[in-house]
Amino acid sequence: HGLVVTHYGKEVEVLRLNPDKTIASQTTHRCHFRAKLPTIVCGDIILWRAPPSNSTTGVIEALLERESLLKRPRPYQDPNPVAANIDTIFITLSPQPEPISTLIDRFLIAAENAGIDVCLLLNKQDLMGENSSVTAEINELLALYSQLGYPVFRYSAEENNKDHAENSTDNNAAETQRFIAALANKTSILVGQSGVGKSSIINKLTGNHSAKIG
Repeated sequence: HGLVVTHYGKEVEVLRLNPDKTIASQTTHRCHFRAKLPTIVCGDIILWRAPPSNSTTGVIEALLERESLLKRPRPYQDPNPVAANIDTIFITLSPQPEPISTLIDRFLIAAENAGIDVCLLLNKQDLMGENSSVTAEINELLALYSQLGYPVFRYSAEENNKDHAENSTDNNAAETQRFIAALANKTSILVGQSGVGKSSIINKLTGNHSAKIG
Protein backbone atom coordinates (compact mmCIF):
# COMPACT_ATOMS: atom_id res chain seq x y z
CA HIS A 1 0.00 0.00 0.00
CA GLY A 2 1.15 3.55 -0.65
CA LEU A 3 0.03 7.19 -0.47
CA VAL A 4 0.76 9.51 -3.40
CA VAL A 5 2.25 12.71 -1.97
CA THR A 6 3.88 14.45 -4.97
CA HIS A 7 3.08 14.40 -8.69
CA TYR A 8 5.65 15.05 -11.42
CA GLY A 9 3.51 14.27 -14.48
CA LYS A 10 4.77 10.86 -15.59
CA GLU A 11 6.05 9.89 -12.13
CA VAL A 12 4.93 10.31 -8.54
CA GLU A 13 6.40 10.04 -5.06
CA VAL A 14 4.81 7.55 -2.69
CA LEU A 15 4.88 7.01 1.06
CA ARG A 16 4.72 3.36 2.10
CA LEU A 17 1.58 2.52 4.12
CA ASN A 18 0.68 -0.31 6.43
CA PRO A 19 -2.34 -2.41 5.40
CA ASP A 20 -4.49 -0.36 7.82
CA LYS A 21 -3.50 2.79 5.80
CA THR A 22 -1.27 4.26 8.52
CA ILE A 23 2.10 5.62 7.37
CA ALA A 24 4.82 2.97 7.64
CA SER A 25 7.77 5.21 6.72
CA GLN A 26 8.48 8.88 6.05
CA THR A 27 10.84 7.91 3.20
CA THR A 28 9.35 8.60 -0.23
CA HIS A 29 9.72 6.30 -3.24
CA ARG A 30 9.63 7.42 -6.89
CA CYS A 31 7.17 5.41 -9.00
CA HIS A 32 5.70 5.43 -12.51
CA PHE A 33 2.27 3.98 -13.23
CA ARG A 34 0.65 1.51 -15.58
CA ALA A 35 -0.92 3.13 -18.65
CA LYS A 36 -4.22 1.32 -18.04
CA LEU A 37 -4.79 3.15 -14.75
CA PRO A 38 -7.07 6.20 -14.41
CA THR A 39 -5.50 9.58 -13.62
CA ILE A 40 -3.47 9.35 -10.41
CA VAL A 41 -3.49 12.42 -8.12
CA CYS A 42 -2.02 13.44 -4.78
CA GLY A 43 -3.90 11.84 -1.91
CA ASP A 44 -4.59 8.62 -3.82
CA ILE A 45 -4.02 5.35 -2.00
CA ILE A 46 -2.49 2.80 -4.33
CA LEU A 47 -0.84 -0.60 -4.53
CA TRP A 48 2.75 -0.39 -5.74
CA ARG A 49 5.66 -2.66 -6.48
CA ALA A 50 9.18 -1.87 -5.26
CA PRO A 51 11.82 -1.34 -7.97
CA PRO A 52 13.95 -4.25 -9.17
CA SER A 53 17.63 -4.31 -8.27
CA ASN A 54 18.63 -2.61 -11.54
CA SER A 55 16.27 0.38 -11.09
CA THR A 56 15.36 3.10 -8.58
CA THR A 57 11.75 3.50 -9.77
CA GLY A 58 8.83 1.43 -8.57
CA VAL A 59 5.52 0.77 -10.33
CA ILE A 60 1.96 1.65 -9.30
CA GLU A 61 -0.13 -1.43 -10.02
CA ALA A 62 -3.62 -0.44 -8.82
CA LEU A 63 -5.68 2.51 -7.61
CA LEU A 64 -7.78 1.83 -4.51
CA GLU A 65 -11.26 3.24 -3.94
CA ARG A 66 -11.38 6.97 -3.25
CA GLU A 67 -13.40 8.49 -0.42
CA SER A 68 -13.50 11.88 -2.19
CA LEU A 69 -12.17 13.49 -5.36
CA LEU A 70 -11.70 17.22 -5.94
CA LYS A 71 -11.99 18.21 -9.61
CA ARG A 72 -11.20 21.41 -11.49
CA PRO A 73 -13.81 22.31 -14.15
CA ARG A 74 -12.49 22.83 -17.69
CA PRO A 75 -14.34 24.46 -20.60
CA TYR A 76 -15.61 21.90 -23.13
CA GLN A 77 -13.73 19.07 -21.40
CA ASP A 78 -14.31 16.67 -18.53
CA PRO A 79 -13.30 18.08 -15.11
CA ASN A 80 -9.63 17.58 -14.26
CA PRO A 81 -8.93 15.54 -11.06
CA VAL A 82 -6.83 17.55 -8.61
CA ALA A 83 -6.63 15.68 -5.28
CA ALA A 84 -8.18 12.62 -3.67
CA ASN A 85 -9.28 11.52 -0.21
CA ILE A 86 -9.43 15.09 1.08
CA ASP A 87 -11.29 15.74 4.36
CA THR A 88 -11.28 19.55 4.32
CA ILE A 89 -10.70 22.32 1.80
CA PHE A 90 -9.37 25.61 3.23
CA ILE A 91 -10.18 28.49 0.89
CA THR A 92 -7.37 30.91 1.65
CA LEU A 93 -7.68 34.68 1.20
CA SER A 94 -5.77 37.74 2.37
CA PRO A 95 -5.85 41.55 2.36
CA GLN A 96 -3.06 41.45 -0.26
CA PRO A 97 -3.92 40.46 -2.95
CA GLU A 98 -7.52 41.56 -2.46
CA PRO A 99 -10.03 38.69 -2.44
CA ILE A 100 -12.13 37.83 -5.50
CA SER A 101 -15.56 36.78 -4.23
CA THR A 102 -16.53 34.97 -7.44
CA LEU A 103 -13.42 32.78 -7.14
CA ILE A 104 -14.34 31.94 -3.54
CA ASP A 105 -17.80 30.91 -4.72
CA ARG A 106 -16.29 28.66 -7.42
CA PHE A 107 -14.23 26.88 -4.78
CA LEU A 108 -17.32 26.52 -2.58
CA ILE A 109 -19.27 24.95 -5.46
CA ALA A 110 -16.41 22.54 -6.25
CA ALA A 111 -16.23 21.51 -2.59
CA GLU A 112 -19.99 20.99 -2.32
CA ASN A 113 -20.05 18.95 -5.55
CA ALA A 114 -17.25 16.74 -4.19
CA GLY A 115 -18.92 16.34 -0.79
CA ILE A 116 -15.86 17.72 1.01
CA ASP A 117 -15.99 19.94 4.11
CA VAL A 118 -14.91 23.49 3.38
CA CYS A 119 -13.65 26.37 5.55
CA LEU A 120 -12.45 29.91 4.90
CA LEU A 121 -8.99 30.90 6.08
CA LEU A 122 -7.90 34.53 6.30
CA ASN A 123 -4.11 34.69 6.16
CA LYS A 124 -1.95 37.83 6.65
CA GLN A 125 -4.19 38.85 9.52
CA ASP A 126 -1.40 41.26 10.51
CA LEU A 127 -2.17 43.36 7.38
CA MET A 128 -5.80 43.93 8.30
CA GLY A 129 -6.36 47.63 8.89
CA GLU A 130 -3.77 48.92 6.42
CA ASN A 131 -6.53 49.59 3.87
CA SER A 132 -9.86 50.41 5.52
CA SER A 133 -12.01 49.66 2.45
CA VAL A 134 -10.37 46.25 1.88
CA THR A 135 -10.63 45.45 5.59
CA ALA A 136 -14.34 46.28 5.56
CA GLU A 137 -14.88 44.16 2.43
CA ILE A 138 -13.11 41.16 3.94
CA ASN A 139 -14.98 41.40 7.24
CA GLU A 140 -18.25 41.61 5.31
CA LEU A 141 -17.33 38.56 3.20
CA LEU A 142 -16.30 36.49 6.22
CA ALA A 143 -19.47 37.48 8.10
CA LEU A 144 -21.59 36.42 5.13
CA TYR A 145 -19.95 33.01 4.73
CA SER A 146 -20.03 32.46 8.48
CA GLN A 147 -23.80 33.12 8.47
CA LEU A 148 -24.11 30.54 5.68
CA GLY A 149 -22.52 27.97 8.00
CA TYR A 150 -18.94 27.89 6.73
CA PRO A 151 -16.29 27.88 9.50
CA VAL A 152 -13.95 30.89 9.35
CA PHE A 153 -10.36 30.93 10.62
CA ARG A 154 -7.84 33.77 10.88
CA TYR A 155 -4.10 33.22 10.70
CA SER A 156 -0.82 35.00 10.00
CA ALA A 157 2.15 32.97 8.81
CA GLU A 158 4.34 36.06 9.30
CA GLU A 159 3.09 36.82 12.80
CA ASN A 160 3.58 33.19 13.83
CA ASN A 161 7.29 33.27 12.94
CA LYS A 162 9.50 33.13 16.03
CA ASP A 163 10.80 36.66 15.34
CA HIS A 164 7.28 38.01 15.75
CA ALA A 165 6.01 35.63 18.45
CA GLU A 166 6.55 38.03 21.35
CA ASN A 167 4.31 40.59 19.63
CA SER A 168 1.46 38.10 19.17
CA THR A 169 -1.69 38.75 21.20
CA ASP A 170 -3.63 36.17 23.20
CA ASN A 171 -6.43 36.46 20.63
CA ASN A 172 -4.05 35.69 17.76
CA ALA A 173 -2.68 32.70 19.65
CA ALA A 174 -6.19 31.39 20.27
CA GLU A 175 -7.08 31.79 16.58
CA THR A 176 -3.91 29.92 15.59
CA GLN A 177 -4.77 27.04 17.93
CA ARG A 178 -8.30 26.86 16.47
CA PHE A 179 -6.83 26.55 12.99
CA ILE A 180 -4.27 23.91 13.99
CA ALA A 181 -6.96 21.91 15.82
CA ALA A 182 -9.08 21.93 12.66
CA LEU A 183 -6.16 20.37 10.75
CA ALA A 184 -5.39 17.64 13.27
CA ASN A 185 -5.75 14.03 12.09
CA LYS A 186 -7.21 15.11 8.75
CA THR A 187 -6.04 15.45 5.16
CA SER A 188 -6.54 19.04 4.05
CA ILE A 189 -5.83 21.15 0.98
CA LEU A 190 -5.19 24.90 0.74
CA VAL A 191 -6.67 26.62 -2.31
CA GLY A 192 -6.80 30.28 -3.28
CA GLN A 193 -5.30 33.05 -5.36
CA SER A 194 -1.60 33.22 -6.03
CA GLY A 195 0.09 35.33 -3.36
CA VAL A 196 -2.30 34.76 -0.45
CA GLY A 197 0.40 32.84 1.44
CA LYS A 198 -0.48 29.16 0.99
CA SER A 199 3.18 28.13 0.72
CA SER A 200 4.15 30.27 3.72
CA ILE A 201 1.46 28.56 5.81
CA ILE A 202 2.71 25.12 4.74
CA ASN A 203 6.30 26.04 5.61
CA LYS A 204 5.25 27.34 9.01
CA LEU A 205 3.13 24.29 9.88
CA THR A 206 5.75 21.78 8.71
CA GLY A 207 8.62 23.64 10.35
CA ASN A 208 10.73 23.74 7.18
CA HIS A 209 10.98 25.58 3.89
CA SER A 210 9.88 22.80 1.57
CA ALA A 211 7.55 25.08 -0.41
CA LYS A 212 8.94 27.99 -2.43
CA ILE A 213 7.54 31.39 -1.50
CA GLY A 214 7.46 34.84 -3.08
